[in-house]
Amino acid sequence: MSVDRAILLCDVSGSTPLYEQHGDERASQMVHDCVEGMLEIANRRGGEFVRTKGDDVLCLFENADRALIAAKEILDYGTAGSVSVHGGLHYGTVLWRGTELFGGAVNVAARLSGRIQRQRSFVKRHICRKDRTQSGL
Repeated sequence: MSVDRAILLCDVSGSTPLYEQHGDERASQMVHDCVEGMLEIANRRGGEFVRTKGDDVLCLFENADRALIAAKEILDYGTAGSVSVHGGLHYGTVLWRGTELFGGAVNVAARLSGRIQRQRSFVKRHICRKDRTQSGL
């Protein structure tokens, strides 16, 4: 099945030094708490949880404005806590195969997330245009 969605991939920034500074037990709890907080925000903003993998969260949103709001709130959440986050956001066609997602749009979101520094999010210009279209601007 293929659908058009906003893809938000958020990741804990600098988790390796976090484990070195705080030790395995404390750092894993800090990462867990941060991931849970990201999931709660995405859910509250209408995101559809896809998966977590280690210290990242992948969610889909039916419309771009909710994804943008969620991304901002997740970055703010990371700023307020003891763990920093970064993320990538893109809008496009997503292919579902069982419980896995495929397609160029998913790959773009992952690349954006991987290139960005902590406490930042990278949004493709396309999603800003999509947001205006959906919100009537």
